[in-house]
Amino acid sequence: MGATILGRLGVLLVTGIYLFVSPSFSSAAETGRLGAGVTLHAIAIDDPNGDVPNAGEAGIGLMYLDELSRDTRYYAEFSYLDAEISAESGKIGQDATRFGISTVVQMRLRQFRSFKPWLGLGIGLYQEEFTRRHTVDSAGFLTGAFPDRDVTQLVVTFDAMHEWALTKSIDLALRVKYDIGFNKGVDGLSASVILLY
Repeated sequence: MGATILGRLGVLLVTGIYLFVSPSFSSAAETGRLGAGVTLHAIAIDDPNGDVPNAGEAGIGLMYLDELSRDTRYYAEFSYLDAEISAESGKIGQDATRFGISTVVQMRLRQFRSFKPWLGLGIGLYQEEFTRRHTVDSAGFLTGAFPDRDVTQLVVTFDAMHEWALTKSIDLALRVKYDIGFNKGVDGLSASVILLY
């Protein structure tokens, strides 16, 4: 329990320091933008006790984005996800909670005149909790239960993003992202709608 609390506090501390300090050290601080968005996750959980049904769930995120050069930029994002995954015959159901920060460096492709997407590579650090882990039979009756799990997950992120101007100061961004984790936790594909201002 104490390790879990310390892990959460550590992630929140690193997140807070990074979000507040990084803009002041940016070489292009005047171009920095804030963003908020909703993400639809196609969740795949690597569970040490067996297979878990794939699930779709919405999460939220807050972002700080800034340019490094004309066609290179970075963003730091704090995100939160809370999912309830129903058990299926032979597969483990559970509740999954994930929060943490990721940092991605993106480069813009200028291959097309009106479509200039950003492609990115980054890393993330997340605290993940898995509770109510259980199995059921084909009739839906409980057949087994497993202890709760806490995981600190290091993730490599690949993404693609494109933006459209809504007003002079607000852009709408669509992002597709794939996370690959290095601990037994949440991986998978996600799609986000983000407002940048």
